[in-house]
Amino acid sequence: MDHSVWLRPEPGARAKIQASINRFASERNMQVFKAHMTLIGDLAGALQPTIDACNSLAPRIKPFQATVASVDCSDDFFKAVYLRLEVELSRQTLAQYIPETLVTDDRVFRHPHISIAYGASDAGVREQITGFLEQALLGYSFQVDELAIVRSAVSIPIDEWKILYKMKLGATLPR
Repeated sequence: MDHSVWLRPEPGARAKIQASINRFASERNMQVFKAHMTLIGDLAGALQPTIDACNSLAPRIKPFQATVASVDCSDDFFKAVYLRLEVELSRQTLAQYIPETLVTDDRVFRHPHISIAYGASDAGVREQITGFLEQALLGYSFQVDELAIVRSAVSIPIDEWKILYKMKLGATLPR
C-alpha cells in the first residue's frame, strides 16, 4: 500500500492552519487536505515495516517548535502555496533514528513546510492567498507533537488520503 509519514502540529495550531486550507479550498474550488509536514512521502509496500519504524522513532523525538518563516509559492502542484517553517529539529537528528530499511534516499524532511493550497496555478490567485497568509500566519509559532502514517501518495487521489495511525512524539509506547 502506498503511504507517507507526516508530522502534525498540536491540535490548536492544526485547527488554525486547517482553517486557512479549508478557506482557500472553498473559495477557489481546490482540494481540501489535512494540515501536515511530510516527513517521508510516497512509500510503497507493506505498512508493517513503517509502523515498526515509527513506533521506534516517535518516542525518541520530543515535540518541537516550528515557526512560520515565510509564505511562499511555487509551480509544484503540492507546494502551490505553502508556509516555510523554521524548526527546532534537524534532518540529521531525524536521520539517525530512521532505519535504512524505511528510506535510504534524500526524501526525509526536505524543506520543512506546510502546504496551504495544492494546484493553484494562477499567479494572481497565489499572490492573493500569500498576501492573506502573511498577515494571518507569518511569525506564528507552534508545537509539532504528532507522527502519523497516512494512506497518501502522488498516485492516490487527495480525497482518498486517510490517516491510518497516529503517535505522540516523545511518548513511551505501552509494552
